Amino acid sequence: TPIPGSPYMEPSATGCANGASDMAVDASGNFLLLPSFCEGIVIYRIDRTGGALSLVTGSPFLPTGGPGSFGAYISIAMDPQGVYFWITDDTTSGLPGAATDTWKLDPNSGVPTFVETNNGACGLLVRSDPSGNFVYESGGFEPCPDNTAQGILGFNVNRGTGALGNISGSPWPAPNSLSSDQSGLAITP
Repeated sequence: TPIPGSPYMEPSATGCANGASDMAVDASGNFLLLPSFCEGIVIYRIDRTGGALSLVTGSPFLPTGGPGSFGAYISIAMDPQGVYFWITDDTTSGLPGAATDTWKLDPNSGVPTFVETNNGACGLLVRSDPSGNFVYESGGFEPCPDNTAQGILGFNVNRGTGALGNISGSPWPAPNSLSSDQSGLAITP
């Protein structure tokens, strides 16, 4: 049965087609997050009784650099512990290639705080493992600055800051890892 108010429209963007290719719900089930192609991060509060969505005050949220500091947000991974989330970005800070932005989510207001950009974390799809200690990315929408976006990239999560650090041996070979038409990456619980 459709939820009243559905379908919900993203905030309007000027000079860019709105859209999102991924979405995530935070660990509490209170917020729905969209990595928007044009608008940064669009966050909705989920009504816990009927499921209706309402925009979080201040949404959409841009990295600290504002418009032009990111290309298009592509994929999102929520921290199972409910603290951080990571979003792949097809270009950042004027550099060619891709990166991953780390954000911290306020569990009460749903307002995120930008933490960092990792230019070495340049996969297309991003997912967190169930412990929240590791993040994995597949493929590469565009090559990393050092051309290492081949296969599956793995990162340790600094639980104090959310920052990503390389796992020894990463990236691991994977068929079609550079294909921009990949449809999924999943980690079993």
